Amino acid sequence: FYWMLSAPASAIVNNIGMAILTMPYIGGKYGVTKTTATAAKYLAMYTGSVADRTIAPAAKGQFIEVRFPSIVESSLMSRMSPIVQRAAQRFVDDGDINISMTNDIFDLSEHPSELYTGTSNTVKKLMAGVFHQAERLNREVALLTTFELAFDKYNGADKRDLKGVVERDASGNPVKYTEEEAFNKAMEDARDIAGLTLGDFSRQAKGRIFQNPAINLITQFKQYAITATYATLRSF
Repeated sequence: FYWMLSAPASAIVNNIGMAILTMPYIGGKYGVTKTTATAAKYLAMYTGSVADRTIAPAAKGQFIEVRFPSIVESSLMSRMSPIVQRAAQRFVDDGDINISMTNDIFDLSEHPSELYTGTSNTVKKLMAGVFHQAERLNREVALLTTFELAFDKYNGADKRDLKGVVERDASGNPVKYTEEEAFNKAMEDARDIAGLTLGDFSRQAKGRIFQNPAINLITQFKQYAITATYATLRSF
């Protein structure tokens, strides 16, 4: 198959998206060494959540409790600093993590859908879940990595205008970011970088070409693959 029409190829592109697009961008802004170490930490936490959310319930026979891995929806949240926990909860509440195209197609990111039951909804969840999980992995690691690095950079640092000039008060002293200002700035940076490198698969952000019925059917699970391929070839 032409790679656009093969599911394995799309899965590979999804899984390497963080490495080929997001990591270099974050590294260029906050330092490659810090980015690699921080991303590795969150990737390890994501992997560690398998035991908590998937293996443990299955071992106990509680199959209805089996969930896909997740950092922000597992007990591993307690290992984060309070400020990162607060950011993670905001990412969940605001839908930043569950914004993937696959989730959007099946309306699984809408809170009311959690109330629905029945075979049809269960089948849709299983179908969408596997595809969505690859995108969610990238998004969780990218958002948390960027937030932590950005918050450390801004908290207590000098404020600068768009030209990079340090802002000063009436006495000539540099104006510093407060913790709350640093939090908001870091949230903004994390969302900007995730949106730029991983894409925004909400309905409003979907390109017009994908809205054609035939093309939408063929590329239903391929929008990220198309975005990643375009960005990679353009960078090359």
